[in-house]
Amino acid sequence: MRLLRAASPPMAAMLSLIGMGLHREWRRVRRLGPAGFLSYYLWSPRRDLPVLCELFLWVRNWRAAWLSFKTGAPMPALRLRRGFTLLHEAGDQPLALLREVFTQRCYRRHIAEPARGVLIDIGANIGLVTLDWAARMPNVVIHAYEPDPGTFRTLKRNVEGNRFGERVRLYNEAVSGRAGELTLYRTGMSGTASTFAFRDEGEERAGAEAQQPAGGARQRAPRGLWFWTESGAPLRVPAVSFDEVVERAQRDGAVKLVKIDTEGAEVDILEGATPDTLVKGEQFVVEYHDPLRLGARGRCEAAFARAGFRCVARESAQLSGLGLLYAARQARHPLKARTDNATPPNSFSRNAGEGPQGGAAQARTRQGA
Repeated sequence: MRLLRAASPPMAAMLSLIGMGLHREWRRVRRLGPAGFLSYYLWSPRRDLPVLCELFLWVRNWRAAWLSFKTGAPMPALRLRRGFTLLHEAGDQPLALLREVFTQRCYRRHIAEPARGVLIDIGANIGLVTLDWAARMPNVVIHAYEPDPGTFRTLKRNVEGNRFGERVRLYNEAVSGRAGELTLYRTGMSGTASTFAFRDEGEERAGAEAQQPAGGARQRAPRGLWFWTESGAPLRVPAVSFDEVVERAQRDGAVKLVKIDTEGAEVDILEGATPDTLVKGEQFVVEYHDPLRLGARGRCEAAFARAGFRCVARESAQLSGLGLLYAARQARHPLKARTDNATPPNSFSRNAGEGPQGGAAQARTRQGA
């Protein structure tokens, strides 16, 4: 205090600011502990800078989210600049979802977004794609499917909490090649839970081998992918066919766009649908998973080709056998036949500093009921 009285006004103001800053940092040390305080200030440009930029661009409460990311504290609900709030639970990977949906624009490339009609979100998870569609396209109706009961509760809270309930139909069901019940194998992350509706292993092998060139070496799926490690007891969940999904949707209008992100079940969904059903959808965005279903990309492309669709593939630049297919009816939305490299969607939260860090995990190949 004596120093402040003796100092000139500018110097006193500067000393006051320094004192308040030191007091703030001392409170931060007490709240985070020494290890958390060091983590908050240690900077890893390769990991931290993209996350900071994405939070600043897309999230209103980016400071609170950044603090949680740096210290490992629970991530707050994200108030998006698009005008809605994303609620989430442990294992939901909100930062990876932000990167996939907003930064990489995975579900907006190579397609013509409709002004009206019905959009179908199969594998909706906690609903970020559904919320984005509902916020940007006020005249569309959305049908969202999510089989996991816990994840579905978060999806429902997000839709109802953001007042999109009148235009979004929610279904706590899996989608597969046929109706019935399936086994849902859960992982530590909600976005990688899988239903495997294999009819039998011999058929699965035959389908994969059909995609190999004559006399060519047998293709093998990659192993050791950490994000497909089973965690928790499997669940029995109800399943509907894609034919029924489209029939429900058409009660609200023409099906303009279908997004499928089902961690391996995309093969069953497309192969189990009749060509007449597939052509009722104008455009598709499908995430394929060769590590879970050998030959998944080729089998999906073949199903689309039989129904008169043309595809564009965006392969993962980081992990083999993963990527996105964009399909459109040739007469309506002709696509350029080319293959892009892209950071893979959803399952790649390590880039955003989320998810398990290390440990050898094997990709599972399970037979569903």
